[in-house]
Amino acid sequence: SGSTATFTGNVSIGGTLTYEDVTNVDSIGLITARNGVQVDSGGIDVTGNSTFRSDVSFTSTAKFDDNVQLRFGNNNDFKVRGSSTDQYVQISTGNLYVINDADDGNVQILTDNGSGGTATYFRAHGSTGEVNLYHYGSEKFATKSYGIQVTGHTETDTLNVSGISTFAGVNVSNEFGVAVSGVST
Repeated sequence: SGSTATFTGNVSIGGTLTYEDVTNVDSIGLITARNGVQVDSGGIDVTGNSTFRSDVSFTSTAKFDDNVQLRFGNNNDFKVRGSSTDQYVQISTGNLYVINDADDGNVQILTDNGSGGTATYFRAHGSTGEVNLYHYGSEKFATKSYGIQVTGHTETDTLNVSGISTFAGVNVSNEFGVAVSGVST
């Protein structure tokens, strides 16, 4: 204890080498550390599978190359991956749920608006309970507490209305095959 040894050639140890207060380790083979391992520069390049038995935290961005999959579940039944052209969320069992637990929060789907920007195409309102469908960001369909609201022209192959119907500014001719039974105003 307390002695210093200096080796100028290779050293082979057949058992376990225990050392403390070491600043540099160059190892070919397995290293077991009693406490955290910190890499300040150069990164870690791992070939093969890695198993983490506790949480893994990142203080910066985790980056994945194209066509690399993130797999979840014992049977890899939930996968997320991206390529240079497309992105995929894939499930092979059960249902896919998108959940927003934020008070009065929304769930929205946005995509290209045809002009280089993005537009909303779907919105589920947490504050009103409405579901809205959009065409290039313009609302066309909304669920309401009393039913639905449609904005713009509506085309349908068959329309069956039960109850009272109100039509304003409608020109009806027999060429459209409109038949009204019940009360229409």
